Amino acid sequence: MREEIYDPDCSSCERAQQEYAELERVTDDLASLVRQLVRSLRKAAPQHDLPDKALDYLKRKGLQRSPLR
Repeated sequence: MREEIYDPDCSSCERAQQEYAELERVTDDLASLVRQLVRSLRKAAPQHDLPDKALDYLKRKGLQRSPLR
């Protein structure tokens, strides 16, 4: 018989889940800030290729904004 690995009453598991959720919020905030900077840089310097690189990075890392948001 296989032993259950995950214990929902485990306080360290709960703490890890809370820390993970906080890291997700921070990552979402940073990705949002990058998108704002991209928009600003495109207005200030339309010929610059850095905005495209930044958006490509977000896409590769799965940090694109959902179209449903």
